[in-house]
Amino acid sequence: MFKHSPYIVHCFGANVFFEDNVNPYNLLLEYAFRGSLADRLQNYNSLPEFQVKKHTKNVLLGLSCIHNKGIIHSDIKAGNILLVGGDKTAKIIEFGLSVTLEQGMNQKQGVIRGTERFMAPESIYLSIYLSSLSFLCWLILMNSAEKYGARACLQSNACWDS
Repeated sequence: MFKHSPYIVHCFGANVFFEDNVNPYNLLLEYAFRGSLADRLQNYNSLPEFQVKKHTKNVLLGLSCIHNKGIIHSDIKAGNILLVGGDKTAKIIEFGLSVTLEQGMNQKQGVIRGTERFMAPESIYLSIYLSSLSFLCWLILMNSAEKYGARACLQSNACWDS
């Protein structure tokens, strides 16, 4: 579905086999030896601004491709962005919580999809303050993955004037 996008990890197929009365699925994915953006942030205090811009652009282009196919990712966070080719390209992974646009529109209000601390507050509180992507950019710049989350930011009013 996304094999033509350089900003989404390529899936070569699935391998299903029967073992111990279970049918486990194995996805055959593109190898990203640099790990995730979350891994990178654990090893460095922060990333230079030019890398933040580059990775943000890559994620935006990946999200554009996903949205053009009528899919909502639902879990954009540093752990779901892999770095490929010597940190040159940020690619989106982890579509386990994804829904189609139609499914998202029909979803009951109050149903939470995604990692709460990375979710846009409007997903929870139905008001627009901060998006998952802008929080991800802030996190990359500040390297605050384990210290802060969107909910803590909301509670402390640290992100905007009240």
